[in-house]
Amino acid sequence: MPALAMTAMILGAVIMAYPYIYMVGSSFKTRREFAEDRQSVVPPRYQVEQLLAHARGEESALDWPGADWPVWQNYVDAIRYGHVERYLSNSAIYALIITCAQLFFNVLAAYAFARMYFRGREVLFNLLLATMMVPPAVLLIPNFLVIRELGLVDTVAGVVLPAFAGAFGIFLLRQFFLNIPVELEHAARIDGCGSLGILWHVILPLSRPALITLGLFTFMG
Repeated sequence: MPALAMTAMILGAVIMAYPYIYMVGSSFKTRREFAEDRQSVVPPRYQVEQLLAHARGEESALDWPGADWPVWQNYVDAIRYGHVERYLSNSAIYALIITCAQLFFNVLAAYAFARMYFRGREVLFNLLLATMMVPPAVLLIPNFLVIRELGLVDTVAGVVLPAFAGAFGIFLLRQFFLNIPVELEHAARIDGCGSLGILWHVILPLSRPALITLGLFTFMG
């Protein structure tokens, strides 16, 4: 059974990785190669049978137009003509802003739900969890209408504001905060710390694993 399970996992990993391998391999092909050979991962001009055919003087992929292109030529053209650097910089700026904002606002909300007691706290938290079951596509039009009413269409703020906080991040941090012994908070209050002082000096230093996890999830998402 362990061997069967390992075989199934390896097969699943190969199936999941193949689209990315195919994408990278196809990026090294010329237009003629991609049109003539869509299935292979290795460009035809680097395939063994094509090299042997060329060595025998037979027609091969090395005789096709563009076969003398450098392997990185498509990447050079993409950077030169496709404005890739602009798209990458926009994505990096968006990801950094969203990650910092999510960590800030999610920490405050999670601390309130975990350590502060107020009327309706459990009801509000359950409503927050219910929003996790709403597909993101359903929120596209309502978010756009709100951004339009605020006059933020075609602005950076209009793109990043809807993602400043998330139910998943609040839930993740709240559950982690609940596992921190409350005695540490009581000791900090005896020493004169307020709620924000406890959050900064006690809760956050002990929550680095959860903060790093949330930051990675948010940045990659």
